[in-house]
Amino acid sequence: MADNMKTSRRKIAIIGGGSAYLPVFLSAFIEVAEAFTGSEIWLMDIDEPHLNVIHQLGRKLASAAGASIDICKTTTRREALEDADFVLTTFRPGGFEARTLDEKIPLKYGVIGQETVGPGGFFMALRSVNVIRGIVQEMEELAPGALLFNYTNPTNIVAEAITHHSPIHVIGLCDQSQGDRRRLANVLGVELSQVDYAVSGLNHATWSTHFRVDGKDGFPLLMKSMSAALHAPDIDPAVKRMLTLARRFGRIPNRYWQYYYFHEELVDEAQKAQYCRAEQIMQELPDYYQHYAEQSRKPAPILEKMRGGSKAFGDFAVDVICSVALDRDDVHILNVPNQGAMSEFDSDRIVEVSCRVNRDGAFPLLQVEMAHEGLGLMKMLSEYQYLAAKAAWSGTRHEAIQALMSNPLIFNIQRAESLYNEMVQAHAEHLPRRLLE
Repeated sequence: MADNMKTSRRKIAIIGGGSAYLPVFLSAFIEVAEAFTGSEIWLMDIDEPHLNVIHQLGRKLASAAGASIDICKTTTRREALEDADFVLTTFRPGGFEARTLDEKIPLKYGVIGQETVGPGGFFMALRSVNVIRGIVQEMEELAPGALLFNYTNPTNIVAEAITHHSPIHVIGLCDQSQGDRRRLANVLGVELSQVDYAVSGLNHATWSTHFRVDGKDGFPLLMKSMSAALHAPDIDPAVKRMLTLARRFGRIPNRYWQYYYFHEELVDEAQKAQYCRAEQIMQELPDYYQHYAEQSRKPAPILEKMRGGSKAFGDFAVDVICSVALDRDDVHILNVPNQGAMSEFDSDRIVEVSCRVNRDGAFPLLQVEMAHEGLGLMKMLSEYQYLAAKAAWSGTRHEAIQALMSNPLIFNIQRAESLYNEMVQAHAEHLPRRLLE
């Protein structure tokens, strides 16, 4: 990212600055510090102990690298947002305790519990949009020209809500397609740089539009590797499901399609598991923060482990921000208003497609027409996404149940009402009263 840089002095506000993910973001910013000489990165979080650890670690990392970036902290959102040029949101309302509820309660009703999919994703959206609404209102007052980069899940519904209800411009971030590209490279036994990959659709619901390896069509090569990969003990079951769908549909699916096409199988696995994913993460988090705290006390921290695994997660977000700040006019896969890029969807619906990114924002590129066999479920998800965003922003309990009922994994009045009633009570402290009554 460091090639042909121009200095761009900015104020960057990160809402969720105490997250265990933050070291990957800060490390990525520090790697391109020359582009942000004299800039301020404001870390804001309501979890002050974790915020203090991340802040001290970030300052030490910047100092050790000789980066001329000032890393600040605050527990006051308005202080972070005032006069910001860029705002990055990466928070989790209710923490992993709330995600645990999202994952476990739906299983009682025979529905997968997940962070972005189904009823778990729906209640994550209700909580996230409840906070995002306040953030964009404060941005309108304190930083009306700022661009919002959202990493808070579910990024598609958050972006949908902001797009329809606020003048703030938002770019929805998700590195899932980058992750799927890495998985394909691993299956094929090639370097990541050899794989050229693009997708279109909705967040966590895309299909490949371009897949080449060393400049040649990658699909025949993938089919040759199929049998060995499906029987390989070291390949994740989710990747095997991707490959099974690829063989069936003739294009590469987003890994999250497994929750729809293998739903019963995944419900069975989740019901038998000793711990859900959120519980596993909660068991791991203390070690991350302990490591961060230990390294923050050293003059030159060395991060041997970071939440999010490799730095790819942080590199992606910072690369997109650089594309805007440095007017690079390059291409990223992002969640933005359609604007005619996909003829199958209204122009104001949020889609995930390749976009050209420069100082004026992110502009979706025209996409090839979607094959019919992949379109029906995607259109259902688009309508659900729109209804969920509307309910989360200003809807009533009645409208929220209607939105949940439209989700393809629910599609049943009694199940929707029963699930909603239990989950809304479990999450009541993080939701507005209009959704409870």
